[in-house]
Amino acid sequence: MPPSGRPTVAPQQPVPALVDPWADPPPGPRTFGPMAPIDGKQAAQDAVRAVGGAAAGVYKFFGDNATSQAIQKSLNPVVLAPTGASQARQYDHYKRMLEARGFTLDPTNPTVVGLRGLDSTGAQHATTAAPRYDDTLVVLTKDASGREHVTTFAGSTHPGQTRPLGEGVSVPDVNHDGVSDVGMINAGEYSVVPHADHAGNTAWAIHTVGGSDSLPGVRDTNHDGVYSAAERQASETRTPQPDTLGGVLIHQGGTDVPWSLGCVNMSQNRDVYPQFIQAVGGHDSSMKLVILDKNAD
Repeated sequence: MPPSGRPTVAPQQPVPALVDPWADPPPGPRTFGPMAPIDGKQAAQDAVRAVGGAAAGVYKFFGDNATSQAIQKSLNPVVLAPTGASQARQYDHYKRMLEARGFTLDPTNPTVVGLRGLDSTGAQHATTAAPRYDDTLVVLTKDASGREHVTTFAGSTHPGQTRPLGEGVSVPDVNHDGVSDVGMINAGEYSVVPHADHAGNTAWAIHTVGGSDSLPGVRDTNHDGVYSAAERQASETRTPQPDTLGGVLIHQGGTDVPWSLGCVNMSQNRDVYPQFIQAVGGHDSSMKLVILDKNAD
Protein backbone atom coordinates (compact mmCIF):
# COMPACT_ATOMS: atom_id res chain seq x y z
CA MET A 1 0.00 0.00 0.00
CA PRO A 2 1.59 3.34 -1.06
CA PRO A 3 1.84 6.30 1.42
CA SER A 4 -1.26 7.86 -0.09
CA GLY A 5 -3.26 4.85 1.08
CA ARG A 6 -4.55 4.17 -2.37
CA PRO A 7 -3.75 0.91 -4.17
CA THR A 8 -1.55 1.08 -7.22
CA VAL A 9 -3.28 -0.02 -10.41
CA ALA A 10 -1.20 -1.18 -13.35
CA PRO A 11 -1.94 0.65 -16.58
CA GLN A 12 -4.52 -1.14 -18.75
CA GLN A 13 -3.10 -3.06 -21.67
CA PRO A 14 -4.74 -2.87 -25.09
CA VAL A 15 -6.95 -5.85 -25.93
CA PRO A 16 -5.93 -7.65 -29.17
CA ALA A 17 -8.50 -7.45 -31.90
CA LEU A 18 -10.43 -10.68 -32.36
CA VAL A 19 -10.23 -12.39 -35.73
CA ASP A 20 -13.62 -13.08 -37.30
CA PRO A 21 -13.29 -16.42 -39.16
CA TRP A 22 -16.38 -15.58 -41.22
CA ALA A 23 -15.25 -12.10 -42.24
CA ASP A 24 -14.79 -11.28 -45.92
CA PRO A 25 -11.20 -11.68 -47.13
CA PRO A 26 -9.16 -8.50 -47.59
CA PRO A 27 -9.34 -6.89 -51.00
CA GLY A 28 -6.78 -7.71 -53.62
CA PRO A 29 -5.81 -10.72 -55.72
CA ARG A 30 -5.48 -14.09 -54.08
CA THR A 31 -3.39 -17.01 -55.35
CA PHE A 32 -3.95 -20.72 -54.82
CA GLY A 33 -1.75 -23.71 -55.47
CA PRO A 34 -2.61 -26.13 -58.27
CA MET A 35 -5.51 -28.47 -57.45
CA ALA A 36 -4.96 -32.21 -57.86
CA PRO A 37 -7.41 -33.96 -60.20
CA ILE A 38 -10.28 -35.73 -58.42
CA ASP A 39 -11.50 -39.18 -59.37
CA GLY A 40 -15.20 -38.68 -58.67
CA LYS A 41 -16.08 -42.37 -58.62
CA GLN A 42 -13.20 -43.23 -56.32
CA ALA A 43 -14.00 -40.28 -54.04
CA ALA A 44 -17.60 -41.46 -53.75
CA GLN A 45 -16.51 -45.01 -52.98
CA ASP A 46 -14.05 -43.76 -50.36
CA ALA A 47 -16.75 -41.63 -48.72
CA VAL A 48 -19.19 -44.54 -48.62
CA ARG A 49 -16.52 -46.82 -47.17
CA ALA A 50 -15.63 -44.23 -44.54
CA VAL A 51 -19.22 -43.88 -43.39
CA GLY A 52 -19.86 -47.62 -43.58
CA GLY A 53 -16.58 -48.37 -41.85
CA ALA A 54 -17.47 -46.04 -39.00
CA ALA A 55 -20.88 -47.69 -38.65
CA ALA A 56 -19.31 -51.13 -38.71
CA GLY A 57 -16.88 -50.00 -36.03
CA VAL A 58 -19.74 -48.90 -33.79
CA TYR A 59 -21.51 -52.24 -34.20
CA LYS A 60 -18.27 -54.10 -33.55
CA PHE A 61 -17.63 -51.99 -30.42
CA PHE A 62 -21.00 -53.00 -29.04
CA GLY A 63 -20.44 -56.65 -29.90
CA ASP A 64 -22.71 -57.03 -32.95
CA ASN A 65 -20.13 -58.62 -35.27
CA ALA A 66 -22.80 -60.10 -37.54
CA THR A 67 -24.14 -56.64 -38.32
CA SER A 68 -20.62 -55.30 -38.77
CA GLN A 69 -19.81 -58.03 -41.29
CA ALA A 70 -23.09 -57.45 -43.11
CA ILE A 71 -22.15 -53.80 -43.55
CA GLN A 72 -18.69 -54.70 -44.82
CA LYS A 73 -20.15 -57.21 -47.28
CA SER A 74 -22.55 -54.61 -48.62
CA LEU A 75 -19.63 -52.19 -49.13
CA ASN A 76 -17.51 -54.86 -50.83
CA PRO A 77 -19.92 -56.97 -52.94
CA VAL A 78 -18.94 -59.99 -55.02
CA VAL A 79 -18.28 -58.17 -58.29
CA LEU A 80 -15.37 -57.93 -60.69
CA ALA A 81 -12.77 -55.23 -60.17
CA PRO A 82 -13.45 -52.04 -62.16
CA THR A 83 -12.45 -52.20 -65.81
CA GLY A 84 -9.18 -50.38 -66.40
CA ALA A 85 -8.20 -50.28 -62.73
CA SER A 86 -4.52 -50.58 -61.93
CA GLN A 87 -3.12 -53.87 -60.67
CA ALA A 88 -2.81 -52.39 -57.18
CA ARG A 89 -6.45 -51.24 -57.13
CA GLN A 90 -7.68 -54.59 -58.45
CA TYR A 91 -5.65 -56.38 -55.80
CA ASP A 92 -7.12 -54.16 -53.07
CA HIS A 93 -10.64 -54.71 -54.47
CA TYR A 94 -10.40 -58.49 -54.06
CA LYS A 95 -8.53 -58.23 -50.76
CA ARG A 96 -11.38 -56.14 -49.31
CA MET A 97 -13.94 -58.56 -50.75
CA LEU A 98 -12.29 -61.50 -48.99
CA GLU A 99 -11.76 -59.71 -45.68
CA ALA A 100 -15.39 -58.58 -45.59
CA ARG A 101 -16.31 -62.30 -45.49
CA GLY A 102 -13.74 -63.37 -42.93
CA PHE A 103 -11.03 -64.58 -45.33
CA THR A 104 -7.46 -63.36 -45.80
CA LEU A 105 -4.86 -63.47 -48.54
CA ASP A 106 -2.12 -66.06 -48.25
CA PRO A 107 0.98 -64.13 -47.06
CA THR A 108 3.45 -66.22 -49.08
CA ASN A 109 1.60 -68.20 -51.77
CA PRO A 110 -0.82 -67.16 -54.50
CA THR A 111 -4.47 -66.74 -53.56
CA VAL A 112 -7.02 -67.88 -56.13
CA VAL A 113 -10.49 -66.40 -55.74
CA GLY A 114 -13.27 -68.41 -57.40
CA LEU A 115 -16.33 -66.29 -58.13
CA ARG A 116 -19.14 -68.81 -58.49
CA GLY A 117 -22.23 -67.56 -60.31
CA LEU A 118 -20.32 -64.61 -61.83
CA ASP A 119 -18.89 -64.92 -65.33
CA SER A 120 -15.81 -63.18 -66.67
CA THR A 121 -17.91 -60.32 -68.07
CA GLY A 122 -19.40 -59.62 -64.64
CA ALA A 123 -22.83 -61.13 -65.39
CA GLN A 124 -24.54 -63.07 -62.61
CA HIS A 125 -26.23 -66.42 -63.29
CA ALA A 126 -27.64 -69.41 -61.45
CA THR A 127 -25.13 -72.14 -60.68
CA THR A 128 -25.84 -75.44 -62.47
CA ALA A 129 -23.86 -78.38 -63.82
CA ALA A 130 -23.58 -76.51 -67.09
CA PRO A 131 -21.05 -77.40 -69.83
CA ARG A 132 -19.73 -73.82 -69.75
CA TYR A 133 -16.86 -71.84 -68.28
CA ASP A 134 -19.24 -69.39 -66.67
CA ASP A 135 -17.46 -68.67 -63.38
CA THR A 136 -14.43 -66.44 -62.82
CA LEU A 137 -11.06 -67.34 -61.27
CA VAL A 138 -8.81 -64.51 -60.07
CA VAL A 139 -5.14 -65.10 -59.21
CA LEU A 140 -3.63 -62.65 -56.69
CA THR A 141 0.14 -62.54 -56.21
CA LYS A 142 2.97 -60.21 -55.23
CA ASP A 143 6.40 -60.26 -56.84
CA ALA A 144 9.75 -60.05 -55.05
CA SER A 145 9.56 -56.24 -54.92
CA GLY A 146 6.07 -56.32 -53.40
CA ARG A 147 4.19 -55.21 -56.50
CA GLU A 148 0.69 -56.62 -56.83
CA HIS A 149 -0.41 -58.77 -59.78
CA VAL A 150 -3.96 -59.78 -60.68
CA THR A 151 -4.81 -62.22 -63.47
CA THR A 152 -8.39 -63.15 -64.34
CA PHE A 153 -9.64 -66.30 -66.10
CA ALA A 154 -12.95 -67.76 -67.17
CA GLY A 155 -13.46 -71.14 -65.51
CA SER A 156 -15.87 -73.40 -63.67
CA THR A 157 -16.15 -74.17 -59.96
CA HIS A 158 -19.09 -76.51 -60.68
CA PRO A 159 -19.41 -79.82 -62.54
CA GLY A 160 -19.72 -79.72 -66.29
CA GLN A 161 -22.01 -82.75 -66.53
CA THR A 162 -24.85 -84.35 -64.62
CA ARG A 163 -23.77 -88.00 -64.93
CA PRO A 164 -20.44 -89.81 -65.08
CA LEU A 165 -19.12 -90.45 -68.57
CA GLY A 166 -16.50 -93.04 -69.36
CA GLU A 167 -14.87 -95.96 -67.58
CA GLY A 168 -13.10 -95.80 -64.26
CA VAL A 169 -15.05 -92.85 -62.87
CA SER A 170 -16.44 -93.49 -59.40
CA VAL A 171 -19.32 -91.31 -58.21
CA PRO A 172 -21.44 -92.47 -55.25
CA ASP A 173 -25.18 -93.05 -55.27
CA VAL A 174 -25.98 -91.34 -51.98
CA ASN A 175 -29.77 -91.75 -52.10
CA HIS A 176 -29.64 -95.33 -53.41
CA ASP A 177 -31.83 -94.82 -56.48
CA GLY A 178 -29.43 -96.72 -58.72
CA VAL A 179 -27.92 -93.60 -60.36
CA SER A 180 -24.63 -91.92 -59.42
CA ASP A 181 -25.01 -88.45 -57.91
CA VAL A 182 -22.57 -85.84 -59.23
CA GLY A 183 -21.43 -83.36 -56.58
CA MET A 184 -20.09 -79.82 -56.17
CA ILE A 185 -17.82 -78.59 -53.39
CA ASN A 186 -19.17 -75.90 -51.10
CA ALA A 187 -18.04 -72.30 -51.23
CA GLY A 188 -15.29 -71.56 -48.71
CA GLU A 189 -11.54 -71.73 -48.16
CA TYR A 190 -9.31 -74.57 -49.35
CA SER A 191 -5.64 -75.50 -49.51
CA VAL A 192 -4.28 -76.41 -52.96
CA VAL A 193 -1.15 -78.55 -53.41
CA PRO A 194 0.72 -80.02 -56.42
CA HIS A 195 -0.65 -83.25 -57.88
CA ALA A 196 0.35 -85.59 -60.66
CA ASP A 197 -0.60 -84.44 -64.16
CA HIS A 198 -4.25 -84.92 -65.07
CA ALA A 199 -6.17 -84.55 -68.34
CA GLY A 200 -2.92 -83.99 -70.18
CA ASN A 201 -1.42 -81.17 -68.12
CA THR A 202 -0.36 -79.92 -64.68
CA ALA A 203 -2.93 -80.40 -61.92
CA TRP A 204 -3.38 -79.52 -58.26
CA ALA A 205 -5.26 -81.33 -55.48
CA ILE A 206 -7.82 -79.37 -53.46
CA HIS A 207 -7.81 -80.11 -49.72
CA THR A 208 -9.51 -78.66 -46.69
CA VAL A 209 -7.53 -76.11 -44.68
CA GLY A 210 -6.71 -78.98 -42.32
CA GLY A 211 -5.24 -81.06 -45.17
CA SER A 212 -8.04 -83.58 -45.81
CA ASP A 213 -9.05 -84.50 -49.38
CA SER A 214 -12.61 -85.15 -48.17
CA LEU A 215 -14.36 -81.88 -49.01
CA PRO A 216 -17.82 -80.73 -47.89
CA GLY A 217 -20.26 -80.51 -50.78
CA VAL A 218 -23.72 -81.07 -52.22
CA ARG A 219 -25.01 -83.93 -54.41
CA ASP A 220 -27.43 -83.56 -57.32
CA THR A 221 -29.69 -86.49 -56.44
CA ASN A 222 -32.39 -85.86 -59.07
CA HIS A 223 -29.77 -85.37 -61.82
CA ASP A 224 -31.23 -82.18 -63.26
CA GLY A 225 -28.00 -80.20 -62.94
CA VAL A 226 -29.47 -77.84 -60.33
CA TYR A 227 -28.24 -77.87 -56.74
CA SER A 228 -31.49 -77.01 -54.99
CA ALA A 229 -32.01 -75.85 -51.42
CA ALA A 230 -33.58 -79.23 -50.63
CA GLU A 231 -30.54 -81.10 -52.00
CA ARG A 232 -28.19 -78.85 -50.02
CA GLN A 233 -30.16 -79.54 -46.86
CA ALA A 234 -30.16 -83.28 -47.57
CA SER A 235 -26.39 -83.28 -48.17
CA GLU A 236 -25.76 -81.45 -44.89
CA THR A 237 -27.92 -83.84 -42.87
CA ARG A 238 -27.20 -87.15 -44.63
CA THR A 239 -26.52 -90.02 -42.24
CA PRO A 240 -24.26 -91.55 -41.13
CA GLN A 241 -22.32 -88.43 -42.28
CA PRO A 242 -22.85 -85.36 -44.47
CA ASP A 243 -21.96 -85.61 -48.15
CA THR A 244 -18.37 -85.04 -49.17
CA LEU A 245 -16.33 -85.15 -52.38
CA GLY A 246 -12.90 -86.72 -52.76
CA GLY A 247 -10.21 -86.47 -55.42
CA VAL A 248 -11.19 -82.90 -56.37
CA LEU A 249 -8.58 -81.17 -58.53
CA ILE A 250 -7.79 -77.99 -60.38
CA HIS A 251 -7.07 -79.17 -63.93
CA GLN A 252 -7.57 -78.23 -67.53
CA GLY A 253 -10.81 -79.06 -69.30
CA GLY A 254 -11.83 -79.13 -72.92
CA THR A 255 -11.41 -76.20 -75.26
CA ASP A 256 -14.96 -74.96 -74.77
CA VAL A 257 -16.48 -77.16 -72.04
CA PRO A 258 -15.37 -78.41 -68.61
CA TRP A 259 -14.30 -82.02 -68.09
CA SER A 260 -15.53 -82.08 -64.54
CA LEU A 261 -17.48 -84.18 -62.05
CA GLY A 262 -16.74 -81.63 -59.34
CA CYS A 263 -13.24 -80.38 -60.16
CA VAL A 264 -12.29 -76.76 -60.88
CA ASN A 265 -11.63 -76.38 -64.61
CA MET A 266 -10.31 -73.89 -67.14
CA SER A 267 -10.05 -74.16 -70.89
CA GLN A 268 -7.01 -75.92 -72.29
CA ASN A 269 -6.58 -73.05 -74.77
CA ARG A 270 -3.02 -71.73 -74.69
CA ASP A 271 -4.16 -68.32 -73.49
CA VAL A 272 -6.07 -69.78 -70.52
CA TYR A 273 -4.81 -72.81 -68.58
CA PRO A 274 -1.13 -72.46 -69.54
CA GLN A 275 -1.38 -68.81 -68.47
CA PHE A 276 -2.96 -69.88 -65.18
CA ILE A 277 -0.01 -72.21 -64.54
CA GLN A 278 2.34 -69.30 -65.13
CA ALA A 279 0.31 -66.89 -62.99
CA VAL A 280 0.48 -69.14 -59.91
CA GLY A 281 4.22 -69.70 -60.30
CA GLY A 282 4.42 -73.07 -62.04
CA HIS A 283 3.40 -76.65 -61.39
CA ASP A 284 5.28 -76.92 -58.06
CA SER A 285 3.42 -74.02 -56.44
CA SER A 286 0.96 -74.37 -53.61
CA MET A 287 -1.86 -71.85 -53.20
CA LYS A 288 -4.97 -70.85 -51.29
CA LEU A 289 -8.36 -71.20 -52.97
CA VAL A 290 -11.38 -69.23 -51.73
CA ILE A 291 -14.70 -69.81 -53.52
CA LEU A 292 -17.32 -67.09 -53.06
CA ASP A 293 -20.88 -67.83 -54.16
CA LYS A 294 -22.45 -64.74 -55.72
CA ASN A 295 -25.95 -66.23 -55.41
CA ALA A 296 -25.62 -67.10 -51.72
CA ASP A 297 -23.73 -64.01 -50.54
